Amino acid sequence: MKKFLLLLLLAVTSMPIWAQDIIVTNESERIDANITEVSDTEVKYKKKENPNGPTFVISTAKISSIIYKNGDVQTFKQTAPEKGGTNGTIKTVREAEDIVFIPGQKIERSDKRNKYYYGDIELDESLYKDFLKLTCSDAYKSYNTGEAFIWTGCFLGGAGLGLMLGSLRYVGRDDLTAWGCCFGVGTALAVGGGVGFIVGGANKQSKALSIFNNQCASSLNYKQALTLRVGVTQNGLGLTLNF
Repeated sequence: MKKFLLLLLLAVTSMPIWAQDIIVTNESERIDANITEVSDTEVKYKKKENPNGPTFVISTAKISSIIYKNGDVQTFKQTAPEKGGTNGTIKTVREAEDIVFIPGQKIERSDKRNKYYYGDIELDESLYKDFLKLTCSDAYKSYNTGEAFIWTGCFLGGAGLGLMLGSLRYVGRDDLTAWGCCFGVGTALAVGGGVGFIVGGANKQSKALSIFNNQCASSLNYKQALTLRVGVTQNGLGLTLNF
C-alpha cells in the first residue's frame, strides 16, 4: 500500500502543472499570461499578475509558440512582416487613447515628413506626441524639450537675420565698424544660436523615439486612463470602455 501511494505521489508530482498560459516570442521572450482570444493575426491576453487589468494584444507574426495551461502547445508559422502591418493595410485613429498598446511593438518613423507608424497605425506628429505622453514619460519629456529648442532656434535665427540685414544701413554710411559689429552679432545669433538650437532640438526629438523603442516598448510604464465613451460600435450606438 505504501509503495502504491509513493508511486501515485511520484506520478502526480511529475505531471506538468501550468498555472498560466505562456507566450513564447520569436526573440525567445517568455510572457506569462491568461489568454482571452486567439485569431489568425493576433492574440489577446491579460498579464498573469494582473488578471483584471487591461487587455494586451500581440501579433501572431511575433509569436513562436503558445504553451497553454493544459500543456497543449500551439506553434505559429512565421512570415516576413510587411510595411504598415502584417497585411500591408494602414489604419488611422483620432486619439491616442484609442491605440491598443502592444508589448514589444516599436514606433517606426516614416519616410514622409512628420509621419510615424505603430504597427499598422499611422500617426501624425500630434497623435505621436499624445501617444508618447500616454505611454512613455521620458520620451515625452525629450520630445517637448526638442520642440522648445526648435522654437528657440527659430526665434534666435530670426533675430540674427534681422541684425544682419539691418547692418547693411551702416555700409551706406561707410561705418564699417558698426557694420562689422552688427553683422557679427547677427551671424552669431543666426548660426551659433538659431542653427545650433534647431539641430539640438531635432536630436532631442529623435532621441524621444529611441527612448520609447528601447525603454518603454516592452511594457506599459504609465497606465492609460480608463475612459467611458459614447460612440458608434459594430452593433450601433453604444458605450465603449477604454483602458
